[in-house]
Amino acid sequence: MLEFWEKLKRNEQNFTPTDERIKRALKFLGEPQKKLEVVLVGGTDGKGSTVSFLSSILKGNNLKVGSFYSPHLTREEERIRINSEPIGEETFRNYVKDLTPLIERFSLTYFEACTLLALLYFLDLKVDVGVFEAV
Repeated sequence: MLEFWEKLKRNEQNFTPTDERIKRALKFLGEPQKKLEVVLVGGTDGKGSTVSFLSSILKGNNLKVGSFYSPHLTREEERIRINSEPIGEETFRNYVKDLTPLIERFSLTYFEACTLLALLYFLDLKVDVGVFEAV
């Protein structure tokens, strides 16, 4: 399982940019993205800071907030947070293990796999809103 994940990370640059892979995977899963309120933060500079600021404001208004950052600084678990707390290492590994067949089936990139993992984690933990940093 971890060998697969490491290989996925190394191959991140060897893909054709498209949203078709993730769309097919989400459709296969019953379109879980439609079950979550989402804010998507895009642009060239300041995306991570914007995700942090917005997540803090939403949390300050008594919402349970999932935040997804890309890239991570030191540990992959930093990418996925609920109310500023990173996903646990064991939880992260369990999601990777569970999602590996789906990732392989739809040839998801590392970023797509991380995004899907975050989405499903946020749904499982019933966040009120997910704030996602786009690439």
